[in-house]
Amino acid sequence: MDGLFIFDESNDLIYSKLNNKISEKLLELAKNQGLLDENNVEHSNTSLDNNIIMQIFSPLITSQRIMLCQFDNSYSSIQCEDNFTIVLEEILGCLFLKAGTDSLEFMEKSLKTFMSFVKRICGPNIYLLKTDIDRKAQVNTLYNTWTELYFEKQTIFIEAIEQLLVNSEVKRKALQGLRSIDNFKDDFQKSHGLLFVDDKLLSLYSSRQSQPLSAADLIFITIFIKTILKNKVKPKQIYSELFFFDGVTGCTQSGCIPNIVHVSFISDDIYLVVLTEHSNLNVSNNLFDIFFAVQKVKNLQSQGDLENLRQAYDTMDFQIKQIQDALKRVKNINIDVEEAIKIFGVKWDLLKKIYLEYFKTKDRNIILKIESNLPKINDSLKMLFNLLIIKTCHVKQSQVKVVDVSTSVEENLSSFKEFLTVKSHTNFSITSYLEEFPGLVHFIHVDRSNNRLTAPNIEATSENSQINFKKKVWSMVEFSRQYLNKGHLNMMWKDVAFHYTYFMWFEDMNGMAIKPKDIPNFSVVSLKPQLSVGILSGDYYQRFIEAAFPKTNPNKIKCYELYCIHLGLVTSTVVLEHCRRLAATINDVVGISRNSTDLL
Repeated sequence: MDGLFIFDESNDLIYSKLNNKISEKLLELAKNQGLLDENNVEHSNTSLDNNIIMQIFSPLITSQRIMLCQFDNSYSSIQCEDNFTIVLEEILGCLFLKAGTDSLEFMEKSLKTFMSFVKRICGPNIYLLKTDIDRKAQVNTLYNTWTELYFEKQTIFIEAIEQLLVNSEVKRKALQGLRSIDNFKDDFQKSHGLLFVDDKLLSLYSSRQSQPLSAADLIFITIFIKTILKNKVKPKQIYSELFFFDGVTGCTQSGCIPNIVHVSFISDDIYLVVLTEHSNLNVSNNLFDIFFAVQKVKNLQSQGDLENLRQAYDTMDFQIKQIQDALKRVKNINIDVEEAIKIFGVKWDLLKKIYLEYFKTKDRNIILKIESNLPKINDSLKMLFNLLIIKTCHVKQSQVKVVDVSTSVEENLSSFKEFLTVKSHTNFSITSYLEEFPGLVHFIHVDRSNNRLTAPNIEATSENSQINFKKKVWSMVEFSRQYLNKGHLNMMWKDVAFHYTYFMWFEDMNGMAIKPKDIPNFSVVSLKPQLSVGILSGDYYQRFIEAAFPKTNPNKIKCYELYCIHLGLVTSTVVLEHCRRLAATINDVVGISRNSTDLL
């Protein structure tokens, strides 16, 4: 049973995605509440009407709004009878709701991941899901792909990048092929070229002026590739879409970077991805920030927190000045854009005048005027975003040049295709460790400084035993994450067959181990915003480092994770010794430098 919903500030339904079981459940509720005639339910094969869904959830949504507005203490989840759970998140005035019977941890994780997909597809304009059928379909297919891969692929489950282990000659040839992007600087002035072998990263090349990509962006790209592969891929066809990437935290233009993503299939297992930055980054990022600044002001007003309103208003005023300055520098704008900019300026001047009157007189009746005019600013922002970014995107314009880059890559890798196909299935095997680490069955090492994963393939003597062992690995990670969230960095436990261990530790830039002064407990509900363990929906580890080392620059601290599974007969002393040696030698064994610059 699984359903996803998005409601706007008026409780109108923007988006819904339901499977058959929850549709039947909601139809039954509608019948019991008298919202639907019993005969119509029995003979209807159509989907639920949006109005019925709104009426069913309206009391809960209203209660959620009251808890947020009056107490700033909204619900995060509600658990009902028959293991039915509702998880809620709010962003930009829209309430995201997931209902189903999965575990609470998975539902929270999947809802946050879904929200990150909506952001990457729609940017700050969530209402596109209501008006743009193609974007709604894209959100559905990407989310479905992630759900499948989450239970299949270590990289998606752990949320980290696995780099293909190849010799220097293959690396050189791959990079040489990607560098052909520089031959088309007019089309790819700010661009990235990536080569994937299955879900493993072979090579990445970025032009000098481009904004760096985050590991979460790369994971999203692999999910996009797998979504394309669900359909029959046509040879030499280029698949292109516009996405909004996060970029690297701390960079001046991070947050909302529009990129046109082109995917070309070199072979069944080798994929070329070319990303080109789209539109003016100052405009896109400033628009993105203003959406949140306006929402912050609206939240403070609804909560009656007029003391902090002035500071939030000043932030909004500053950001609107920035976007107005950025819009003046935009060239070759059409009549529609000119008109939209003019309307936005008029609406803001009026609203600004009302705000200044309020700050001067402190007359609370003026707040009513503000609340009636503030939504008009939101409408103008959506119009500007659509005209300047969405409608100016022509994904097919540079596809011809992508074909040329694809040809160059294919020529450079022609001698290695069979080798790379084999490597796509087996990057490296646990058997190479058995002599040095007897009793070791599986391990996962993650450098969270660059989110690189090193792990052998999950191997077994039969398909059933492989599935069962994979469940053991997934269960180990889920169990350790629950306790990590409570502030436990080192764990060891056993079942009938295996011995499990998990360690998280930190090092400075010289490789010396350092201990955190305060270990955060993110299981406490009052700590907001809450993040799921991982990076797709927000960098959990970055936040962990910031909380654990409050007086240290987080970029100067490296974070590592190590999961190990040993046979149950292996003693705890041997397990600890193996973990210590693995942590110390993993980079030497697989031949990867700890320096993060060779990945990003």
